[in-house]
Amino acid sequence: RGAVLCLMNPQGWTVGRSERRARRSFAGQNYGFRPYFRQALGGNPGRYVALGVTSKVIGYYASARVMADDQVLGVVVVKTDFSQQHLLFDEEMEFMVADQQGVIFLSSRPDWRFRTLQPLEPQVREQMARNRQFEDLELRPLGVVAGRAWNGTAMIVKLDSVTPAAQTPDSTPAAGTAVTYLAQASVLLDRGWQVWVLTPDEEVRIAIARNMLAVVAIWLLALMLALYGLKRRDLRLSRRESHIVDELTGLYNRRYLLDTTSVLLPRYNRGPVSGIAVLMFDVDDFQQIGDAYGRKTSDEVLRRVTGALRIVLRSGDVPVRLHDGMFMAVLAIRPGDDVVVFYAGHGVQ
Repeated sequence: RGAVLCLMNPQGWTVGRSERRARRSFAGQNYGFRPYFRQALGGNPGRYVALGVTSKVIGYYASARVMADDQVLGVVVVKTDFSQQHLLFDEEMEFMVADQQGVIFLSSRPDWRFRTLQPLEPQVREQMARNRQFEDLELRPLGVVAGRAWNGTAMIVKLDSVTPAAQTPDSTPAAGTAVTYLAQASVLLDRGWQVWVLTPDEEVRIAIARNMLAVVAIWLLALMLALYGLKRRDLRLSRRESHIVDELTGLYNRRYLLDTTSVLLPRYNRGPVSGIAVLMFDVDDFQQIGDAYGRKTSDEVLRRVTGALRIVLRSGDVPVRLHDGMFMAVLAIRPGDDVVVFYAGHGVQ
């Protein structure tokens, strides 16, 4: 069932309708007491939610005045059937829509329909009775108990509810059953309706647990990727280190000299630098030492020479073992340092 069109004269009597074969026709009925008729007759668009006086079906009424020149001919009304609108929503979704007075006229649960979000004041009930808005309905409060705020747009509430486990043996709902929900509410400003979307607390907890597991899984994955990246970086550094560092002495080797940047950058550790100097020397009779005393002794000589170099060189100077007993040092020169060139055992200032 969809929309029904009705035409009323200025006195509120129906003179035309779109449902000619309806079981309960409202032809010849007077609806001048309805607010939507009075609003439209006064020149304003009418908007109203009510139970049909004749059909007893909940609907939304929209009305407008019909004019010819300056003469009011009547009011046209369109009623949208709301009785089956809950079927359009997901069965797992709990929702309810209430009018300006807090009367729930649309809901995913039949036991919530025509209940109220709060007790109605006597004058409000009197006005509803005059307009025959929810005729013969008790309109009992649903029993909304607000709890703690969840965030800026949601809060925890308790509502009277009916669940399969809360039914009596004769299949009638058990009274006084309350269920905790996570509620998100908003107001349709143009109509004043309150729209509530509710999720059972148990489902919220399950969703939170799933989200937490997902977050933990993502965090662990990120941690594993970070560790893998660090491991690869360390491996690259280790490979590079083994490529440019002499295994025996721990000094840089000749491959290191191919990287000019690696040689020049350490000199800036000593402050202002005006240039670099290169010192080259070898161990006298290194080959004979190895031949006479063996590999272990010659290796020990190289280690001691390395130790002496580390003592006498300054921070920023770069010692290098070229090959066998030949060494080299790249020295950072500051203004005022003396540079001495040695060649064949003779020093030149």
